[in-house]
Amino acid sequence: MKTFFIAALPRSGTAWVSNFLTTGDSICLHDGIKYITDGYANTLQATGRRFCGDSGSHIQMIYKELLEAFPDAKFAAIVRSPSDVIDSLKDMLMPIDGLEESRNQLFEMITSNEDILVVRFEDLFNDESKARELWEHCIGVGFDPIRWRLLAKLNVQCSDKALDETIQFVKDKKAINILNL
Repeated sequence: MKTFFIAALPRSGTAWVSNFLTTGDSICLHDGIKYITDGYANTLQATGRRFCGDSGSHIQMIYKELLEAFPDAKFAAIVRSPSDVIDSLKDMLMPIDGLEESRNQLFEMITSNEDILVVRFEDLFNDESKARELWEHCIGVGFDPIRWRLLAKLNVQCSDKALDETIQFVKDKKAINILNL
């Protein structure tokens, strides 16, 4: 599995994507690359999990540095209407400072590299083929449509362990019909 990075504006699904792309012993961080230190890496290693990617609203700000440090990495971008981003930030009482610069850097990142996969925010939750495309771009094989359907339907941002336990319970109990999947 190659390293990957997902860029987006704030409030554009990056926490959800980090849960979605965390699998097995590999973990996709959410806004984690800016916190990685030897101590953090050692803690992650002690858990038996390995860093495979990061999904966050800061990726476009350090895109060139990441590309240089990880020349084989895959990159993707989640795009959401700026007005929806602003509304969501205001709903969460979060500042909108720096949003225009972040948007410009995201646009520059997307237009500078034809290998960057671009996915609309809405498609993460409503279009299984687009979610599969993101999965295959970043992870490769092993897309689990049931996991995606549960995540898309729940649209929660909980820990991957709790989510995996919920998904396994649903599979074990064959409760899929209850959830209309």
